[in-house]
Amino acid sequence: DIVTFKADVQNFYTDFTENGPLIKGLAPMEAVDRLSRFREETKIRERKFDLYHGGEDLFALPHQEYPGLDRVKKDIKLASLLFDLYVDVIRSINEWKLTPWESVAANMSEMTDAMDSYAGRFKKLPGKLRDYESFTQLKKEIEDFQTILPLLSELSKDSIKSRHWDEVMEICNTTLDVVGNPEFKLQSLLEADLVSASEEIEEVTDGADKQLKIEHTLGEIKSQWKTKEFLFAEWKDRGVHILKATPLVVEELEEAQMNLQTVLTMRHVAPFRNIAQELLGSLSETSDTLESWVKVQMMWCALESVFTGGDIAKQLPKEAKKFTKVDKDWAKIMTKASECRNVVECCADELLQNTLPTMYGELEKCQKSLEGYLEQKQKAFPRFYFVSNAKLLTILSQGSDPLAMNEYYENVFDAIQYVEHDKKDKTIIHKIHGDGGVGHEVIPFITPVKAVGNIEDWLTTLLETTRLTLKDHARTCSAGVLDVQNDLGKLRPLVDSNIAQFALLAIQIMWTYETQNALEHCKIKKNAMKENSV
Repeated sequence: DIVTFKADVQNFYTDFTENGPLIKGLAPMEAVDRLSRFREETKIRERKFDLYHGGEDLFALPHQEYPGLDRVKKDIKLASLLFDLYVDVIRSINEWKLTPWESVAANMSEMTDAMDSYAGRFKKLPGKLRDYESFTQLKKEIEDFQTILPLLSELSKDSIKSRHWDEVMEICNTTLDVVGNPEFKLQSLLEADLVSASEEIEEVTDGADKQLKIEHTLGEIKSQWKTKEFLFAEWKDRGVHILKATPLVVEELEEAQMNLQTVLTMRHVAPFRNIAQELLGSLSETSDTLESWVKVQMMWCALESVFTGGDIAKQLPKEAKKFTKVDKDWAKIMTKASECRNVVECCADELLQNTLPTMYGELEKCQKSLEGYLEQKQKAFPRFYFVSNAKLLTILSQGSDPLAMNEYYENVFDAIQYVEHDKKDKTIIHKIHGDGGVGHEVIPFITPVKAVGNIEDWLTTLLETTRLTLKDHARTCSAGVLDVQNDLGKLRPLVDSNIAQFALLAIQIMWTYETQNALEHCKIKKNAMKENSV
């Protein structure tokens, strides 16, 4: 039996050498089949070897050598490294080919990891296997799939839309029923020879990513202005609303328009150009309307207190009538806007767009008439030039109430804090009070001032009376100097009985008079300085 077995092993070795899987030029799958057959036959002979080897041990016979069997086992082990890997690669690729395209994105990580593992095993194969056709074929399978994996990854992104598949089909000159087809398999895509057009396809996918960013940008802008609302505040408890925090809205509008203009200059904006242009047009219209709206509001707020009450409305009846009409229209559009609140919808209102220019024109006429009115008042009483228009309007609107002027004397006169009115008749002014808080100076008028008629007229009378009163005080102080020169003890009563400025004036007059006398005395008497120095 051993002799027969040795002859069988030799024949088996010869058959393996001539017909085994490591024959050069053999197709990979044929080699796999031969490897499988020789592997099974080798196991049969290994079992016989173990049986005979055990019998030799049992009967203490010398062990027989079977170098052919050892060589076959060694070659099968070597071939298994190559063909087992080949089988794994081909099996995995065939399985992946049957994967529905909709599931590829979820399996992409698994496919990438598996192919990287196969590539690692391939690099570790012995160098002597490189001469075999199967080695070259395996290398190509791995490299081709590793090349196509990034393309598959890019094509499976959410950014790829039907328009991008149309471009891919045109590049590959094929038809792919991908969009909305759950039966579409990865195999159809692999058969399209994507690798040969990888650069063009990568350009398509890169453009798709940029288009997705553009789409998201447009979506964010559209969503922002779909929900953006105005803030409103009530004006002076009248029940009329005004816009609040508009500078922030204007800033956001400008930023959105700038972003849209940037989008429109991008290379890949073509699918969204109409949407971007429409959105930009809408926001531009909103911005223009809001700009006009804010101008009208600012002018309305400035004129509202002037023409809805006070003395100015009585003196400008024509302009007051115009403003009343504008005021009614303003209340209507603001009531409607406060109900809508949405920025774009409010500004898109045709009534608002048509009404604002007319309102602005009417308010501008009122403003010019008011400026002319203020100019007249300033010319009549020049000290009004020192007062801001806002305060001057307040002063003039309260001109019929002389007591109201007490808040503004500081703005018109340098040192008058307020005036003192007669307790019985508020139109009569008796005294002026200087600034300085407690202990301030009080100057009675030489004749009371009558605060009646136009405010600029009685303020002019007050100014003239103030001048006459101060001149009278100066005259009184000057006269008192003569008494002091005769009796220096009267200096203190003179100072205490007059306001500080005129007391100082009296002392300066005395000093000047005495200095002049001293100089004249020195002219006459040369030794006067020495005589008076002791």
